[in-house]
Amino acid sequence: MASVAAAEGAAAALRSVLSRAQQAAARSGRAPESVRVVAVSKTKPVGVIRGVYDAGHRCFGENYVQELIDKAPQLPEDIEWHFIGNLQSNKARALLAGVPNLDMVESVDDQKIANRLDRVVADLGRKPLKVLVQVNTSGEESKFGVDPSGCVELAKHVKLGCPNLVFSGLMTIGMLDYSSTPENFKALANCRKEVCKELGIPEEQCELSMGMSADFEQAIEMGSTNRVREEAQAAPARARTIHQTTAAAETAATAAEEGEGSGAMASVAAAEGAAAALRSVLSRAQQAAARSGRAPESVRVVAVSKTKPVGVIRGVYDAGHRCFGENYVQELIDKAPQLPEDIEWHFIGNLQSNKARALLAGVPNLDMVESVDDQKIANRLDRVVADLGRKPLKVLVQVNTSGEESKFGVDPSGCVELAKHVKLGCPNLVFSGLMTIGMLDYSSTPENFKALANCRKEVCKELGIPEEQCELSMGMSADFEQAIEMGSTNVRVGSTIFGAREYPKKN
Repeated sequence: MASVAAAEGAAAALRSVLSRAQQAAARSGRAPESVRVVAVSKTKPVGVIRGVYDAGHRCFGENYVQELIDKAPQLPEDIEWHFIGNLQSNKARALLAGVPNLDMVESVDDQKIANRLDRVVADLGRKPLKVLVQVNTSGEESKFGVDPSGCVELAKHVKLGCPNLVFSGLMTIGMLDYSSTPENFKALANCRKEVCKELGIPEEQCELSMGMSADFEQAIEMGSTNRVREEAQAAPARARTIHQTTAAAETAATAAEEGEGSGAMASVAAAEGAAAALRSVLSRAQQAAARSGRAPESVRVVAVSKTKPVGVIRGVYDAGHRCFGENYVQELIDKAPQLPEDIEWHFIGNLQSNKARALLAGVPNLDMVESVDDQKIANRLDRVVADLGRKPLKVLVQVNTSGEESKFGVDPSGCVELAKHVKLGCPNLVFSGLMTIGMLDYSSTPENFKALANCRKEVCKELGIPEEQCELSMGMSADFEQAIEMGSTNVRVGSTIFGAREYPKKN
């Protein structure tokens, strides 16, 4: 059961990654198909990889020769495997013989391995093998790769001296815990210019493989055509985190199959996985804020935990996070007493007036209601706060920017009036800003973000307050980085942190 959940979670994550890659390509004026996503599956069981394959993906990467040789025969032959780890000459034959559908070796870093691959391809009668020249753009001794000053010579050797290899471009890992800086990306792009000039080929024929989990969107915006999903190698501390999470998940899967203690162990694995995902989301949010010229602390990440058990939420709390969101009143009332009091709960679902008292009485540490969409619910919240003697409650006015009947929210034409009512007519509420869900299966388009930003301008003008005092809550798992770049101060991220929702099965 844990293995099935992991496969489903990986497939959901893939869809998010592909969407983000396409958006990054669009921001740089390129077609979506100009970028390849390599799903790096090192240490992951075949069942999880199969889940991503069944979701339609065909390009996967591995770092270790024996692991790839073991996995490849258990998976469909139409997978295009990329080998992205350091390849020793004495393992080249085993790799090429054991993985007939090996599509590319991304880590050719000297003439010795190039010559060895060339000979083995010829001996095995394989079609020419695509290769990338790995360049050490960071200058770190711990990294493999040819020095930038030698990349032209090595590329020339592969192109002209290895008839059984197809020189396809350049690759770099980058620096500082594998989160590449723009300098690394620029360095690889400069190498490409020199290589293409020497070889007399257009730059479009020379791929750039750069960018990993923490920075792939930035890499795409700076020209990457090939992006890997998880770090090829990791600094020791990070490696421990990844390996522990993987080990816990695999142990949970084994326990589930054996029927012994599977629930508790799977819960531990889920909590560790969610904590690791949180760190990635926070990093991506900070990078998006930086790209828009804003401070990291200007953006709040609400970890949306609906349908998730208390133990998993506690794992994210223990990782240092304090802001969580829920959609359903009873679920939040049930969870809140089981978790620390310093959590700042956001209620983000549609709130019926007859449930307002139960919510506010049952969750003393409710920090914000993000879904005030008419005067009736505003008035009800105002009265209940007064009756309970609570401190004034922060609220956001929800705006239906997409015009879809299935969405809650006031029409943009009415948002000024509702915001004014909350601000001036509800003394026990604190008008804090605006929220939108967006359109098309909750993946907001730039038009929705622009519409909410325009609403803020009108509201702030009417109320006579600076825009900095009016929050914009927009952006979810699939589009939160784009939302931040367009001004969001509050993003609601659920499945990217916690995995797919776990709704009870109906009889």
